[in-house]
Amino acid sequence: AKGVSLLLLIIFCSPMEVGFIMAVCLSFCERGVIKKLIDSGFSFSRVGFVLGRSVSTVSREVGCNGGRDGYDPVIADKRAARLRKRPKVFKFVEFPRLAELVFYLLSVRKMSPHTIAVWMRKKRLKLRVCAETIYQACYRSYTNMDKRQKRVQRCQSGMPDDLCDYLPRTRKRRKKRSTPKRVHHLGAGFKHVTDRKHVNWFGHWEGDLIAGAGNRSFVITLIETKSKYTILWVIDSKKSSEFVERMCEIADRYPDVFKSITWDQGLEARRWRQCEKLTGIPFYFASPRSPWQRPLNEQNNSVIRKWLPKGTNINRTQKELNKISAELNSHPRKSLNGKTPEKV
Repeated sequence: AKGVSLLLLIIFCSPMEVGFIMAVCLSFCERGVIKKLIDSGFSFSRVGFVLGRSVSTVSREVGCNGGRDGYDPVIADKRAARLRKRPKVFKFVEFPRLAELVFYLLSVRKMSPHTIAVWMRKKRLKLRVCAETIYQACYRSYTNMDKRQKRVQRCQSGMPDDLCDYLPRTRKRRKKRSTPKRVHHLGAGFKHVTDRKHVNWFGHWEGDLIAGAGNRSFVITLIETKSKYTILWVIDSKKSSEFVERMCEIADRYPDVFKSITWDQGLEARRWRQCEKLTGIPFYFASPRSPWQRPLNEQNNSVIRKWLPKGTNINRTQKELNKISAELNSHPRKSLNGKTPEKV
């Protein structure tokens, strides 16, 4: 195939153009051959065979540069040279309006970077970014840095200072992933989270109790594992008797939607047997200090903290909590292929 391609280059290109170097990237001579072959009616597979290139390489090259009718090897080669330049200008520096949109979604709509990426894809915006680009901009915008290189990096992020404060977890630097030590011991009679059956069905929920300043205010949070639907419920204290009462209210308000509830081993759930008897909902419990066994609820709590910040009084009326949950349930989710929990 390479011998055939060389012959075609000699036929179609000038003698100076034949002196190309076969590299990973397409050369200008190869682009000229692509142009002449597709004008002659060759398919992409035949063009790839002639050049000794993959069919997908030829298809991408033509598709990204005007298609069969508008392909121009000169313009395509200039575009490829421009995209190969390093270091690249950060996308938010190059497109300030895009930076303003992302800042609005982070600060006002309180969306996470992954939610923003899904939202942009769902809106079919011509100019959009992935979640990783947003995370890089957020961590580059951190101002408490002494080294000059870090200050330059912050100025090149294209975003306001300390944008990492708007992330679901407001840490200033990325945390290294580590495998925590697992503790599997549970009290007698507890049903472990691994004992759940048909976990891929609708109706399995994860729950927790989030606390405000000084452990004086609390809110019950629940999320359905399949649809990611969120429920927030008011609770005045951490007493187990009140917890049972509130769970009964939730079961009455949302009948026939609970197949199980997975909780942590907090003191508020010590009357789980009574709760099961009154509501008919099986309760399962994660191992101590094992938040990864309730990953959806832990992640959702970090988002909820945008409305109910740590270290503040989070006493809210049920009407106010319903507004927060409605906003969360209207956000498109990456795990739902861009759909919202309320429509799943």
